[in-house]
Amino acid sequence: MYLKSIEIRGFKSFADRTHLDFREGITAVVGPNGSGKSNISDAVRWVLGEQSVKSLRGGKMEDVIFSGTEFRKPLGFAEVTLVLDNSSRSLPVAFTEVSVTRRLYRSGDSEYLINNNQCRLRDIHEMFMDTGIGKEGYSLIGQGKIEAILSGKMEDRRALLEEAAGIVKYKSRKEEAEKKLANTDLNLLRVTDILTTYEERIGPLGREKEKAEKFLVLSAENREILISLIMSDLDEMQGDEAKLSAESDAAEIRFNDALREKDEISARKVSIEAEMERKAEIQSALKEEFFMKRGQAEAVEKDRQMSEAARADKEKLRDRSLSLKKASRERCETEKAALSGLKEELESGRGERESVGRILSEKRADLSRMEEYLKSSEEEQKGLKDEDEDSDVKLNSLRKEEMRLRGDIAGIAGRIEDGKSALAGYRASTEMNISAKADVEAEIASLEAEKGKKEAELAVLRKESEEGRKVLEDSDSRVRSLSEEIRASESQIRLLKNLEEHFEGYSRSVKLLMEHLKSGNSKRLGRIRLVGDVIRPVKGYESALETALGAAVSNIITDDENIAKELIGVLREKNFGRATFLPRNVMKGTRVKPPQLKKGRILGNILDFLEVEEGYSNIAENLLGRVFISENIDHATSAAREMGYQYRIVTLSGDVVNAGGSMTGGSAAGKNSGLFSRKTQLADLAEGLSDLRKSREEASSARQEKARALEERGKAERELSYAVSLLEIEIAKKKERAEVFGADVRRLHSVLAESEMSVRSRQEELDSLVEMLNEIEMRLSSFQEERGRNRQQQRDLKEMRTEAFRAYDALKEEITGIMVTEGRLLEVWNAKEEDVHRREELISSLLEEERMHEAEEKEAESSIAELEDKLLRLKSEKEGLDSFLTAREAELDRISMDEVRDKASLREISGALATIEEEYHVLDKDLMRKKDALEKLKGERISLVNRINDELDMTLAQARDEMVELTDKDAARKRLNQLRKEISSLGSVNTAAIEEFREVSIHRDFLTAQRKDLEDAKSELKELIADMTLRMRIMFQENFKVMSENFEDTFRRLFSGGHAKLILGEGDVLEAPIEISVQPPGKKLQNITLMSGGEKVLSAIALTFAILRMKPTPFCILDEIEAALDEANVARFSAFLREFALETQFILITHRKGTMEASDVLYGVTMEEKGVSKIVSLDLSQERRKREIG
Repeated sequence: MYLKSIEIRGFKSFADRTHLDFREGITAVVGPNGSGKSNISDAVRWVLGEQSVKSLRGGKMEDVIFSGTEFRKPLGFAEVTLVLDNSSRSLPVAFTEVSVTRRLYRSGDSEYLINNNQCRLRDIHEMFMDTGIGKEGYSLIGQGKIEAILSGKMEDRRALLEEAAGIVKYKSRKEEAEKKLANTDLNLLRVTDILTTYEERIGPLGREKEKAEKFLVLSAENREILISLIMSDLDEMQGDEAKLSAESDAAEIRFNDALREKDEISARKVSIEAEMERKAEIQSALKEEFFMKRGQAEAVEKDRQMSEAARADKEKLRDRSLSLKKASRERCETEKAALSGLKEELESGRGERESVGRILSEKRADLSRMEEYLKSSEEEQKGLKDEDEDSDVKLNSLRKEEMRLRGDIAGIAGRIEDGKSALAGYRASTEMNISAKADVEAEIASLEAEKGKKEAELAVLRKESEEGRKVLEDSDSRVRSLSEEIRASESQIRLLKNLEEHFEGYSRSVKLLMEHLKSGNSKRLGRIRLVGDVIRPVKGYESALETALGAAVSNIITDDENIAKELIGVLREKNFGRATFLPRNVMKGTRVKPPQLKKGRILGNILDFLEVEEGYSNIAENLLGRVFISENIDHATSAAREMGYQYRIVTLSGDVVNAGGSMTGGSAAGKNSGLFSRKTQLADLAEGLSDLRKSREEASSARQEKARALEERGKAERELSYAVSLLEIEIAKKKERAEVFGADVRRLHSVLAESEMSVRSRQEELDSLVEMLNEIEMRLSSFQEERGRNRQQQRDLKEMRTEAFRAYDALKEEITGIMVTEGRLLEVWNAKEEDVHRREELISSLLEEERMHEAEEKEAESSIAELEDKLLRLKSEKEGLDSFLTAREAELDRISMDEVRDKASLREISGALATIEEEYHVLDKDLMRKKDALEKLKGERISLVNRINDELDMTLAQARDEMVELTDKDAARKRLNQLRKEISSLGSVNTAAIEEFREVSIHRDFLTAQRKDLEDAKSELKELIADMTLRMRIMFQENFKVMSENFEDTFRRLFSGGHAKLILGEGDVLEAPIEISVQPPGKKLQNITLMSGGEKVLSAIALTFAILRMKPTPFCILDEIEAALDEANVARFSAFLREFALETQFILITHRKGTMEASDVLYGVTMEEKGVSKIVSLDLSQERRKREIG
């Protein structure tokens, strides 16, 4: 696996989309300070998930988005994409090429993508875990990472070594398991607390339950005796009440006769008084009209006099307007003659002005051409000057390049000699590594075979366990679901029964009457039923039946009409409202058979789809015998049309076609809606509840069996998994040892070849530099000649521009004189034109005055004619008003005579009324006395009924059904008192404790099972954590030893001697401090923090190469880590790079020549445009090959 390319857009200084391709080997990124080369390593760190803005050299995350320059606007987002070759399947994904993308918008939104599919940051971390790639890995090493290695912070140093040891993946899983363990402990604590609460409640609830059961037995006996005593007293009261009621009815008849006679006389009196009042109103209206007309006559006379005066004023106004119109016409003619002369003078002046304007335009055109010449020559002059400056810059650049080449030639000659001496040291170490690698590979093959066998067994167990867990989860879900369904069904049944008992859905009057009958003595009235109780629809026909019955669903069925009449009396007496009664002994009905219609339009008579209680078929036929049922409204309307609209047809959805053709439909939400649906639903719920309870018991038993089987499989799986893990650790150690030997062999072969090729390539490079130096000297001579020609052209152009400026100034003076002449002519012409406008306006004003005077004359003539017409009309109106007033005086005299006669009749009626009222008051007192006695008796009876309602919470009908025959009422009362004492001795009783005890027991059992599940899960997590901890300890100890040995080797090679080692402190290997101890050649052993700056950096580089030697990362980005090294150490560093480049792809950000020389490809970062980084590339390996071929 290696890094194929990076694409950057909008990240820091990379405003444009920038694409960098990489290949195996060494790639160097160079550029001056501030050019943005380190932004490339920041981009890689950022796309791999870096969240620290400080690490990205910013103040806030938005700072990584290109912020704009003087000539560019800021961008709205930053995007970086890494593309990696995964043909070796080093990453755990099924792709040979993997791209990782990160985007950030200025709004703060961000997104991560793997192969253009959105993902989480965690997915990227997990994909690169233990590969060395990542923001915390050792694939990105800059000066900050070097400081972390060298710093006294043990956690920074340990993080790097743990990544190299390959335990980060296990550490992450361990931390996740510890979080789950903490959550499990928290859940276990919560369950235990709740379970303790239930355990504390179960004892007291058991005692309350026993007391409540005893209370219910005593209360049942107390209730039976109390009901029987009350009902016996009610029966005795009914006879007395009937006798008193008959006497009250007779007195009421006599009272009503007197009241009727009194009302008749009062009505006659009211009639006479109304007639008198009506005539008085007529008289008042006639008087009002008389006085109003008399006022109108006076107003008409006054209006006539004013109109005559106005006519005289209008005649004077007409004569004045005629005189003024004549004067305006004469003055207008005079002004028109003067205006004609002025216009002739204006035409003469316009020709002179146009001649001067043409001359001025020609001179201005000459001036414009002159300005264009001056402008173009100025640009030409500027261009020549710019070329001169560019020549100076190029000459200076060539001189600098000449000096650089001379220095490079001297340096390369020395390095050729150094390279020849480096070949001898690499040939000795190759042979001894080859045999050691073969021995280790044989051991690996044996361990792999054993591991494959155990993994096959483990895969079978895991598959069985996974299937078992899924089955157990389904069982748990099934039990919970059934429990929820049972609770929901029980709640719904209680609700529906409560609605039935309280007659919900029936009319108010029926509801009040039925509840009243429950509380009274209704046995003697026979069986009283509601239509909705005796008729049941077949399932699916509820809406049709409710619509067909309508309000009749609330009709009350009695045994005969006498009971119906008595109940009507109760409705009237209690003011309950009105109701319809159906006496069974008189109700008749017929069932009409449906006629032969088109198939499907009529399903049948609605009675065919009902179940009617025995003995009530005549009621059903009476209400529904002529009603048919149809599937939908279309069929219903067609059928009704064929039957001539003789019958009523209802549809399954509740629409109706009535007899006669009217239609009713839509949505129905009335108070009768849903009565039959409710009864059907109640029956279905009761039947389904039993099935649900049985299913829950079966599901619970099955769940326990599956849990036991899953536990046994889990134990076996953990034991086998541990054995496989031990084998994996052993195999990994062996493979790493073999890989180290193989890497050393490959590295040494490569170094030998590279060293030989390096000597040859440097000799060729020396020859090439000499040729380049000769070429630069020739180019210097050519540039100097070109600059001389340019400066002569500048002098010639300057002289030509001086002559052009003199001609330009003379032409401007001539144009100024012409413009003065044109201004004088314009001033004279404007004065005459203003005089013309003034006279035209005066003529227009005089013409307007003439028209105005003519309009005033016409208006006066019109007003005079209107006033004459008005005078004639007023005279006629005055004569009509005088005639009307005479007729009204005669009518008022007649009405006064009628008033005298009506007053005499009223006195006679008032006397008769006084006599009948005296008799009415006597009868009223007698009737009230009898009613008071009856109400008192009824009050006593109602008091007993209320006792049944309040104390026993039952209706009178229910009490009648539950009463028993009492042979000794006194003995019954004694037993009643004894029962009350026993009930009182029990104290406060909680009858809900019986159901509460049952529910608490169920919850306690459920929580006990939950606690066991959590305890089992806790044990499993602890075992998993212990297993991963052991695995990490073993891996870290083995790899730490290898890293320490590699560190010793790389340190000695980089320092040409000395010693170095990694020291693991006391305690747990996963937490113990890690020290770095080094001893450069000729110095004492010391801590790395006490070394000089260059020694520290070189030591950190040695540790980095030691890690890469043990576990090579696919690619490694080094950001100026060798900046503090001198030239000799840079050369050693470069040699190590070439050696390790066989296993690891290196991308270097550097400005050191020695590092650049070791590179295969150079990328240069420049800022041609200020603030915007650009990339240029050079393939050094191809250049070397070309020179070899040449």
